[in-house]
Amino acid sequence: MRNLLSEAQQRKAGSGLERKRSRRADGQEVPVTIPMLHTLEEYSRQHFYIEPLKKTKSKASSLIRPVWTCSKEPIRTPLLKSLCKKDGRPTELGFNALKMFLAILQYCGDYPTRKAAEGTELTDELFAPPIEHKELQDETYCQLVKQLTNNGNKSSETRAWELLWLCTGLFPCSEALCQEVDMFFHCHIQHSAVARECQRRLTATVKSSVDRQFPPHLVEVVAIQTKNTRCFHKIRFPDGSQMTAFTGSRTQVRDLVKSITSNLKVRQPECFDVVIQLGDEAQAIPGDPFLLDYLRQFAAEHEGKVQGPIDTAYQIIMVKKLWFSTRIGKEPLIDQLFHFHQELPKYLQGYHRCSITQCPRIASLLYLINYGRSTTLFSAFESTLTQLVPVNFVAQMKIADWRKHVKEEFNKLPASMTKAQAQTEFLRSIAQFRTFGSAFFPVNQTLYRQMPQHVIVAINAKGVHLLSPDTKEVLQSFGYSDIMNWSSGHDYFHFSTGDMTRSGAGFRFLCETTLGSKMDDLISSYLAIGKTAGQTTRRGNKTQAKAK
Repeated sequence: MRNLLSEAQQRKAGSGLERKRSRRADGQEVPVTIPMLHTLEEYSRQHFYIEPLKKTKSKASSLIRPVWTCSKEPIRTPLLKSLCKKDGRPTELGFNALKMFLAILQYCGDYPTRKAAEGTELTDELFAPPIEHKELQDETYCQLVKQLTNNGNKSSETRAWELLWLCTGLFPCSEALCQEVDMFFHCHIQHSAVARECQRRLTATVKSSVDRQFPPHLVEVVAIQTKNTRCFHKIRFPDGSQMTAFTGSRTQVRDLVKSITSNLKVRQPECFDVVIQLGDEAQAIPGDPFLLDYLRQFAAEHEGKVQGPIDTAYQIIMVKKLWFSTRIGKEPLIDQLFHFHQELPKYLQGYHRCSITQCPRIASLLYLINYGRSTTLFSAFESTLTQLVPVNFVAQMKIADWRKHVKEEFNKLPASMTKAQAQTEFLRSIAQFRTFGSAFFPVNQTLYRQMPQHVIVAINAKGVHLLSPDTKEVLQSFGYSDIMNWSSGHDYFHFSTGDMTRSGAGFRFLCETTLGSKMDDLISSYLAIGKTAGQTTRRGNKTQAKAK
């Protein structure tokens, strides 16, 4: 199955041409080349259900087209014997095949529809059944090749090739049929770029051990309908810029991340991830699924939650997920695209423990970044202060005092300092904080009376830290070598350290939160990257949460 065509079969398929001799008007014979295309005729004799001919032959019966050639009418029985009963009636699964063929006719414009199909409506009707039931996958290929054999209608044939292109990126067919389909492609590649691309896609799909889990995404359908066999998606960065990335039918999320980080020449690509954002909601995209499958699943889960098409409402954003061995200034582009714009909101929300004496200098850097060298906004400082100073420090000084101290620090900045340099200097300033590069999770805990009920869990490359929500003082800190077990559910997160069987030898933390899965994922990811980097971190055990 891996080698779709043997050498003998390739010679048999040849170039899809057959040489014959023809006689001109003057009686001289000349060679004429006519198409000799591969069909499913031979394959059908063994695998198709062939309706028995009636004993009484009529003129109409002699005009019946073979079952393996194009038909403009719906079929009454599936093509494959395996989907038919002995009398030719469809099996329970076989009825899906009849609906699939009708979807092909309607997509190709060969059969009228009550209303114009929109988006992926017809491609869903065709491909959803074989994705759910593998027994229908050979039937799908047979139906499409059938409609491309002696079609006679250029528009219909073009649309059928579109469907076959989509099909080859979803799932393969059986080994015997795969050889037939590949020979069919081989006979068309000289005059059809789509056939060559279909052959390439089928080969890749056969080699893959994983099939797509959803019908084609809208970007795939639109791409092939506009004669484009490459799909692209816009990927946004935290600084607001974006790039267009190739997202093929079989592009996994990790492939996308690898491609983008390669283009950016990132030093630690394993530290980056992509998230999907819809309104104020953002969630990480797992690395294993095919990206287009995930987007279809996401759209189905969020259907009706936004006005208009869901496919145009979400954004895919690449972020720095793991702040492992982050060295500010070593990668200026990464500092500008990711580090600054991801750390600034955390600083302004007051998650770091810093002193009020540190704030004016940092505020002067942010003023330069936001407003440049103009000092006119110092006169309206009250409206800009929240963009320069952590929210928990704003009320600790009068507006006039903040203006005075920030302006003094601003005047000390080098006249040649650029916005990018100010961003780097800002990052260097907050990188001194113990919680730099952390993900922060406000949670509720009732297990320890000596600890506030409301605490902040900070997770970074150094471990897990419990912070006071008021002072941001680190109440407890645990390295990854200390954490023995952790688990999460839809409304909680838990971890334990040391030997819990011995009195006073361990620590157990249980909190209420709806972000437990994100905390769980971060700990697992930091442990994994630490192990990859060759650290001597002792791996804890993730305990599986019981379904509730």
